[in-house]
Amino acid sequence: MAGLTAALAAAEAGGRVTLVERAPGVGGSMALSAGGIWAPKDLATARTYVPKGDPELQRVLVEGLRPLWAWLEGCGLPLTEEQACMKDDLGRLRIMALGSLGDRRAFADAMAALAESAGVRIMLSTSLESLTRAPGGWSLRGGWAGDAAEGHEVELSADAVVFATGGFHNDTERLKRYSTQNADQLLIRANRVSDGVALRLALPHGARLSRSMSSFYGHTMPYLPDGRIEPGQFLAASQYYTDYSVLLNAHGVRFTDESVGVVDEFNAQQGSRQPAGRYWLVFDEQIRAERVVTAGLAGITDGGPKDPLEFAESLGANLVRSDTLAGLAAQLDERGVPAENVIDSLQAYNEAADPVRDIFPPRLRAHQPLRAAPFYALECVAGITYTMGGLGIDTRCRVEDRGGDPIPGLYAAGADAGGVFHDVYGGGLAWAGVSGRTAGTAAAGAHGQPS
Repeated sequence: MAGLTAALAAAEAGGRVTLVERAPGVGGSMALSAGGIWAPKDLATARTYVPKGDPELQRVLVEGLRPLWAWLEGCGLPLTEEQACMKDDLGRLRIMALGSLGDRRAFADAMAALAESAGVRIMLSTSLESLTRAPGGWSLRGGWAGDAAEGHEVELSADAVVFATGGFHNDTERLKRYSTQNADQLLIRANRVSDGVALRLALPHGARLSRSMSSFYGHTMPYLPDGRIEPGQFLAASQYYTDYSVLLNAHGVRFTDESVGVVDEFNAQQGSRQPAGRYWLVFDEQIRAERVVTAGLAGITDGGPKDPLEFAESLGANLVRSDTLAGLAAQLDERGVPAENVIDSLQAYNEAADPVRDIFPPRLRAHQPLRAAPFYALECVAGITYTMGGLGIDTRCRVEDRGGDPIPGLYAAGADAGGVFHDVYGGGLAWAGVSGRTAGTAAAGAHGQPS
């Protein structure tokens, strides 16, 4: 989303544009998404739900949302009608009207066709390995990222470079350094090529890192011994309702306030840091009826009821159920989770008169004791979609050096433009589009030859 938007915007502003794509097709993680282009309804709401994100970048996001929608439609890219979305109707949403839930390749292909018709040169299966300063701009070198037998070398020169490479969710070592020692246990629910190339190329030139390097956007997924969940199954398998449930680690202990976040993303981060990167999602029949079986993800739907728990079980997930909490604890004990700790944790949670003062971690909202049989426990693992930290930028998406000054000719968008979200996210596709449009326009206006 960020790269295609930046290319379109730069071409529209008069730039001669080359779009370099490492994968064999365009779209990145956008092509696997639900297709919802949403953001908080205003800056005050963004600050309420994402207080540790950069407030100036959040202002760029919320003020740029409706202009982005209008611009996409003006390009001939159809969107559904505006609607409220997410918990407490905190967001405003329009959905891509090409493709289907979890498969937005048609929208990506349409964007690519528009870019090519505007004169953008698109180079697929191409990786960039080096970035050096050149008179008046930058020189980039790389090569064929596909079959070595078809290899070729690539050398490009540009007045400006817009990084829109999707973050570093495939860079296990960097994830271990910044986010979780269990990075190799994360399920990648996104593209498999984004591995931090923007950081590798820009940091040697003095670029600063943003805040939020510890944070990522993802979701709680069922743990499967073989770890195989196909891209077309990502959305159906995501357990979006964890913020209304109880999370226990392998010791049977609560480890986070489950209610933090917009839709489960904070729980996935915290869960990834538990022993072996696994955790148990515990809830009762009332929560199942009210929260599990839904008509879609907080306003994003392709019609018809969904049951992610049933789907997880069909994949072979480790799901236990019992008519009593003691029976549930006994079954968890058979799987290595101490029954005594499970009972202690659930009793403390259920009996808390004041969930902020009486239990730890405190429960700030949606404290709903588990009373209605049957009771369920699902073994889970965190899935990662993209990283929230990246290159430090200003409000024009110019990459800044460690002193806070823009580096001439370097821009970043999407997941490479870090810090707009922290712990909690507020609309990845919207940020990719708004920042991509900002970066592409700024690069073309300042330099004339963005690549």
